[in-house]
Amino acid sequence: MNLGITVSILGVVLGLIFWIMRKTRSSKEFKNMSVYESFTSMLFRPRSNDIHYQFFLRNKVDGFYKCWFGTKLLYVASDPDAAQWMLSLKESSMVKATIVQLPSTNVLTDGNIVSVDGEVWRRQRQIYNPAFNNTAYNSYFTSFDSTVNHCLHKLHDMSFRSAGQVEDVNVVPLMSKFTVDLLGKSIFGYDFLSLDGKLDEYYNAYKVLINFGFTRILFTIFPFLDKLSLPYSKQVRRSIDQIKELFSIMIKQHSAPDTYFNDMLSHMLDASKTQEGAYLTEQEFFANLFILFVAGHETTSSALSWLFYELAKHPEIQEKAYQEIKDVLGDKSPSFDDLEKLEYVDKIIKEGLRIHPPVALLPGRRTLQDLKYKDQFIPKDSFLGINIFIIHHHPEHWENPFTFDPERWNKDKKHHRFAHLPFSLGPRMCIGSQFSLIEQKLFIIKFLQKYELLKPKTHQLSGKVGYTLNLNTPDNVWISLKERKN
Repeated sequence: MNLGITVSILGVVLGLIFWIMRKTRSSKEFKNMSVYESFTSMLFRPRSNDIHYQFFLRNKVDGFYKCWFGTKLLYVASDPDAAQWMLSLKESSMVKATIVQLPSTNVLTDGNIVSVDGEVWRRQRQIYNPAFNNTAYNSYFTSFDSTVNHCLHKLHDMSFRSAGQVEDVNVVPLMSKFTVDLLGKSIFGYDFLSLDGKLDEYYNAYKVLINFGFTRILFTIFPFLDKLSLPYSKQVRRSIDQIKELFSIMIKQHSAPDTYFNDMLSHMLDASKTQEGAYLTEQEFFANLFILFVAGHETTSSALSWLFYELAKHPEIQEKAYQEIKDVLGDKSPSFDDLEKLEYVDKIIKEGLRIHPPVALLPGRRTLQDLKYKDQFIPKDSFLGINIFIIHHHPEHWENPFTFDPERWNKDKKHHRFAHLPFSLGPRMCIGSQFSLIEQKLFIIKFLQKYELLKPKTHQLSGKVGYTLNLNTPDNVWISLKERKN
């Protein structure tokens, strides 16, 4: 982006901030995050969690607080009770709402299961159900297992490329490649081969659409920029055309007579043919295939990367997990049914998702009528959200909230059900939650069977958040490995 465009955009940003400051009014019922804090938390994502959390502590927030999310004023739930109230609202009181996105991406997002309501949502859920149950997960397991093995092989090559010398590895890009390859195979039988370093045109187009660098964040906060004939807008539109081309090819291949692919798209197409009243339009197929990638890719990649970070910091927790794996499995590779037997590994994953929720701030509801939560009045047409990071670190619900402690998930420890929301809760919780948990658990088990995870030798073990719009993704996680002698 050249200097003239940058200066113009910054001028527009400052003008809009001034307009918003004039428009914002104080409220006796809500704590209001300043415009400066709101926009700083979006434009400088690595500081976002801390900005919101310090605001919460400083103002002793109870229930909802208000902040700006792009050009929308957002009412944000900051504790489990407020989150439960919001997620339990009836359809007559609220609808799902997309608060910030590029207008040009609507062709890939409008009509997906995350954004629709009522009968349309129920119709789509009929299509999804056969692809997201234990029978389906078991059928995908061979693909899961082979992709994990391939990733571990790549990790070994990166670590032990020099004879007698172990090199540090940054697992963040590796986990991103692993999860996108696994999703491609599981969703519609397409191997992006990103672990092998292939420059796949469709994967490159997908990366353009999910990359939330500074330019994308500006365009997302101020959607009118997307309507201008700027180089970035043209790049996004080209990428959208490529992704639509891939989806069209996959749907055509899966719809051919006498063909069957053991993947999600096959289950969804079968359901659209066999279940009365269940169907997806072409636009809905595009939107749902895209949301499966967006929801399942960087979120699980982030969760796995943070687990590497925490296990490298806590060798005693890593060793306890390894001993459980040895006791339950011996040296054999886990089967699908074995996964549920490893309870301590479950606790590690739960705790990882608590302390590092992949999505820190969840915007997503618009009120259809005036509402009242306790003494807080929320007017019609307001946008609601949940600060998952604050709830997962709420000092009244979590002892030592910034300490990684899997033991807090022991059966004798009780927690508010809505104090742990990595996949949300209620009827609209993430339908792919089990898919992600299986993926994480299988990877951690097979990794610990082969390697001991160590702190990096020549790099810093950093826990800094990377530059994304709303994902809690680590910037880098450097690690070192030691092969186990079984």
